[in-house]
Formats: sequence, C-alpha cells, structure tokens
Amino acid sequence: MDNQIINFHKKYLQIVFFTIAIGFLFLPKIVFSEQYQLELIVDLSDLKDLDTDAVWLEPLANPINNNDFFVAQNNGRVYLRSQDSENNQDTILNLALTSNDQNFISLTAMTLHPSFTRPEHSGYATIFTAHTTKFLQNRNKNRLTLDNTNITFGFETVVTAWKYDFDKQIVGHNTKREVIRIPIKNQDSGIRNLKFDPYQKSWDVHYGQLYFSLNYIDEIKENPLYSGVILRIDPNVFGSLNFTVVSTNPFIKDPTINNEIVVMGIQNITDFFWAKNNQAAIFLQHNINEQYRLSTAMLGDNLLTQSDSKILWQQPNEMSTILLYQGRDFIGFRNKFISFKRVDGKWYLSSLAVKPFNNELPLLEEIHSKDFLSRYSHVNIHQDSNGEIILFDNHESKIYSLKVIIPEVIVSSSTESSTIADKSDSYILHISLLTGLSLLLIFLYYKKKKLDTPDLTLDKKHLRLKYEPTSQTISLFKGDRDKEYKTFILGDIIRCEILLNNNTIHIIDDQPDRAFNNQVEANLRAIFSKEYYTKIQIEDTRHIEIVLYVESNSFKVNLYLRKGNIRVTSTKYNEVIELLIELCWSISKSINFKGTETRIIPTVKYFHPDMKMSPKQYSKPRQIIHDKIESLIHVPIKYKSNDTKPAYQGKAKTELVDALDKLVNLHQQGYLSDEEFRLAKTKLLQ
Repeated sequence: MDNQIINFHKKYLQIVFFTIAIGFLFLPKIVFSEQYQLELIVDLSDLKDLDTDAVWLEPLANPINNNDFFVAQNNGRVYLRSQDSENNQDTILNLALTSNDQNFISLTAMTLHPSFTRPEHSGYATIFTAHTTKFLQNRNKNRLTLDNTNITFGFETVVTAWKYDFDKQIVGHNTKREVIRIPIKNQDSGIRNLKFDPYQKSWDVHYGQLYFSLNYIDEIKENPLYSGVILRIDPNVFGSLNFTVVSTNPFIKDPTINNEIVVMGIQNITDFFWAKNNQAAIFLQHNINEQYRLSTAMLGDNLLTQSDSKILWQQPNEMSTILLYQGRDFIGFRNKFISFKRVDGKWYLSSLAVKPFNNELPLLEEIHSKDFLSRYSHVNIHQDSNGEIILFDNHESKIYSLKVIIPEVIVSSSTESSTIADKSDSYILHISLLTGLSLLLIFLYYKKKKLDTPDLTLDKKHLRLKYEPTSQTISLFKGDRDKEYKTFILGDIIRCEILLNNNTIHIIDDQPDRAFNNQVEANLRAIFSKEYYTKIQIEDTRHIEIVLYVESNSFKVNLYLRKGNIRVTSTKYNEVIELLIELCWSISKSINFKGTETRIIPTVKYFHPDMKMSPKQYSKPRQIIHDKIESLIHVPIKYKSNDTKPAYQGKAKTELVDALDKLVNLHQQGYLSDEEFRLAKTKLLQ
C-alpha cells in the first residue's frame, strides 16, 4: 500500500514539476526584470579649450572623490572634471606642450597607479599616459628593440609617468619620466589600453604591475611583439632602468619572445579586463580573422594556437564595449558581461553569463533615457571607482550613471498605460498559478519525504550498553531511557556472541579454542572493515549486536544500527568497533583466562578490503613483549653493588620507580595479565 502511495506521489510530482518548468519558460521576462534609466553625472561639453573634433579616451574616476573624473582627448589635453560645476578645472596637462616633443601625434591611453592616493607608496599621485610620436633613430633609451631586423619604423608608442599635485590640482611639467617606448609601423598601431589589475592587493607579488596592449601589424605579424600582445612591466625606477620585468612573466626564458609579453596572438585588441575571483585569467575583447570575439586567456597563451574553447562569444559585426560587472548596486548583473547597444531606435543594456548555457543569447533590458541619448550618440560602458556602471556618450561629451527605477515613475501615454494594465492582470494571474503549483509541489514533496523516512527511534525492548573498565561493570538500558535496566560485572558473564547483520561472527566462552586472541581481533577488524566499505541501499540496514549470557538469562544489546543513509544509534561505527574489541578482551580474560593471549595493540586498526595486507601483520611476536619485560626487570641490577655511596643509591631508587611505572603501564594497556604482572613485579623488587 505504501509503495502505491509513493508511486502515486512520484507521478504527480513529475506532472507538477514539468508544469512549473513550462510556465517559467513562457513567462515574459518583464515580470522578473528591473527597469533602468540614465542620470547625468558630468557634462563635458562646456569645458574650456575643448576640441570638438578630438576623440575622448576612457574616463577615470578620481579615487578621492567618485564624482570627479580625469578625462582626456587624443589631442593630448587632460582635464579634472567635477560633478559640481563650480569646482570644474581647466586643462591640468597638455602633452603636446609639456612633452617638449615637436613630433607628438596623439594621446592614446591613460591610467592611474593603484596607489594614487597612498603617500607611503612609490606610485602615489602617479598618472601614466601612452602617446604616439614620430620615430627618432637617436632615442634608444627605454626602447624595445628587434634583433636582426631591417624593418623601417615610422612611429613609436611611448609610456610616460607624471606626478599630480593634489594642492594645485595640476600635473607638474617637470615630473615627466619616460617609462618605455616601442617602435610601430603606422600611427594607428599604438597602445590603446593601459591598465593595472584593480583586484591585486598591495601585498600581492603583482601589485603595481602595468599591463598594456599592442595591436598586430600585418606586415610583421610573424614577430611575437607585433602579433597582437599584452605586455606587463614594473614601471618603477630601478637604478638606471625606468622599468623592469618581473621573473614570473611567462616567456622570460624564451629568447625568441620579448620578456615583457604575457599573452600573444590576439591581433586587434579592443579591451582587456580581469575577474575579481580569478585573477589568473584575462578577458579579451578583440578582432581576429575578421571575427569579433570575447575570449579568455591565461598568462603565457598564444591565441592563434589555442582551441575554440577560449572563445566565450563571437559575432561577424563589431561589438560594443563590454565590462564584467562586479559591483553591488545591481545584484542581477553581478559576474555577468554587460554592454550597451541600440536596437530599432531604443537603447538596451545587454547581459550575458560568463559561461553561457547552451548558446544562451544575451538578455536585453530597455533603458529609459529621458531623451538623453539620440541616434547620433556613441556610447561606451565603463566603471567608476566603486565598480558601478557609468556610460560615456562620446558624441555629446556627457557621462551618465545607471539607476534602478520604480515602474510607476515612467511616464507613458494613456493608451500605453491601458495596455500595460491589461498585461499586468495576465502577469498576476500567471504568477498566481505558478505560486499555487509550487505550493502543491512543496506539500507533495514533504509528504513523500515523510513516507520515505524510516523510524529513527529504537524499539523500547532494544537494549543499550555502558561499560566501565575500571570497575569492570556493564549497565544495560532499555530504548532511550536513562534509568538502568540491569547491572552486572564481567565475572557474571558465562558466554558472549558477536552478531553482524543478524549473523554470528564470533563466540567467546570457556572452551580452549574460543578464547579471544590477537588473530581473532585481526579477523574481526577485517570483517568490520569490509562491511564499512560495502555500500548499503536506502532499504538496507547495518546492525552490530552483542549477546551476553548471565546465568540462565541472555541479553541482546544493540551497539550500532544504520538504516540506509541514516544512523539510528548515536555512537559512530569506528567507536563501536573499539568498544566491542575492548569488551571482548575483558570478557575473554574473565571467562577463559588461561586461553586468552596477551593483547598486542595493532598498528593498523582499519584497512580497505583491497589492501594487500594479511591480518596476521597486525600482531607482533610475543617474544617482543617478553623482551620488554625482561629489560624492565633487569634495569636496576647494575646498581645492586656493595657500593653504598648516596649518589648510586639515589639513582638506583629512581631507576626502580621508573621500571615499576613502565610495568604498570604495560599491565593497564593489556600487554600483561594479572598473573604476569604479579610475577614481574615480584622479580623486580627482589
């Protein structure tokens, strides 16, 4: 009858499960979606000396004030722009003027040292820039060169360190320090990304290591440096060197590859970034073989020779900028790739899991921009100093933050409101149906669980045992009661049987061949070990019992009981085995003293059935114990001379006490029977 009920429940559990699964599949995503809108943070369009034809670089949030941004254009001008228009600054750095280089072409990247606000660190107040300049043959210092090459370079890309003055809020012209320069074939091949891993801590080995990307050059792409690479250097001054290379760079022992390279074969690199919990991997947004990809790479990878498993997403048309969101404001986006795109005249926030399930498509969330964005807007997604999402409209020169809004706040026409209201009613009905089915599923699950759960209490007739070695007393208890049912000493027991799963595996009585010994202990441990490693099904039981015969009565005691994967008795399996073995030795000495061996504590108490070990290896020769006793007995003999000097007498007494203590320990551990202990002690004291 119980099986019929369980089968009935299983059948309807499956029906409910599939109903809910189908319901969630067709439930419109808007039921679960939040709604978002843009909020203007900074308007850069009214900056002084602004060149409307210049291209903006990635904005950098000021670590001191998240509402301030360092922004730059490719013409070399750098600004500090505040949300508070009264604190807006003029140009804080103009590379075209301060570089003292008439060959300056364009500023291509900018970043802040992670210790920008920490005076105790060497990177304090340091800004790094990358710019393109004409190639000058006589400037070899800090240059990465190619050996044995006749290539003619027309340009080079240069990384420079500057110091920011917090009081004057300007970059000092005389603080310029060139870090590294790399020759390039054309002016569009310069460094486009200049970054520090934001998740490295100040005590980490790679903290303060500068990463930058160099796109590939088709004519010389066979050279690793120009295959599309990410490079890593330590930008701190070391003696006469303006940068060094850490020994952990992956190609440092390969003479054919520049030491500074950490990933190669990427071709055209749009961006790269890290995950907070997996800093060994680098995520890449790049274009390779006319395919736009989002890939992952490890240090030392060559993407031209890597398998397609490195590709997370691929498409034939150009991708918008992507970031891996790890902030706190949008829990639903956490650890997902986020991008911003325009579809059919509307702007959407796109999210994709790091590991898409079964070619899962990105989820699109509509952005309510309040007419902030137009069809001419060119929007890139970035992060502020807290890791939260900001959007930069390069065309309109404006920076926005992303906010969650309450649906009722959105203003719409009366027709749209009516449509939304009608849809809301259907959504409520849909969710109500799913809620009811979910509650039914929970009810049936717990009912089935109750039917499947065995009775976890011992029958009132079952006996428990408590053994007290010092007084050699055994107390019996019924069921879970605390009151003693029966108490007797070992001397009252005339026979003992050990049962495993209702089968007798050993008997102890006064017969010579039934005394307990070391070989029997080894055999029992082997049996119990095999049972322990035998998997039991949910309907099976594992049961260890001992039957004690006292005069004309017998008492069957439950030592261990397991039903399926649930242990009914409180004592663990290995603890029960130790108690049982100790009890067997004690009962055997009481019933059959002459036939009981001196116990040798086994060096290996449990072993897997597949171990190539004989149980005989558990026991040591009895001669070893005999030798120990003899050595103890003869310890003080050398002091039993006629020499009566106090020093020798005191030492003899100390040795005698130590020998007695060791003898007592051997007796208590079961190595010596009572008779052996008495004889040894008598001989020692003679």
